[in-house]
Amino acid sequence: MNILEFSALIWPGSLASGFLGALTGLGGGAIFVSFLTLAFNVDMRYAIGASLISVIATSSGAAAAYVKEGFSNVRIGMFLEIATPLGALADMPQPAVSGQVMQNMQAESRAKLVRMAEKLGGPVPK
Repeated sequence: MNILEFSALIWPGSLASGFLGALTGLGGGAIFVSFLTLAFNVDMRYAIGASLISVIATSSGAAAAYVKEGFSNVRIGMFLEIATPLGALADMPQPAVSGQVMQNMQAESRAKLVRMAEKLGGPVPK
């Protein structure tokens, strides 16, 4: 099976999983990953990666529309996005990063978080 045939077979499944996910509130990614692994024997890691890419693409499109319409609070969004790398670093296997590098990154992130909180006029984390 070449890539064109594979894409032609995946397309209806992705539409169906998105529709079913929207109806049930699960999100299409959970259904799509199962669809790829069970129906097409795709490795779970590749299926999850494909799902993440589609989530990023649709979220970026929706976010742009929400910002354009004025539905989003950009200041809060920027404040909350600081937690994303911190969470990723906290979940990272410890041998991957030396202790000193990890401490430096945490100190820099905390300093940025404090500066952002001061700018926004909110409570400064301790």
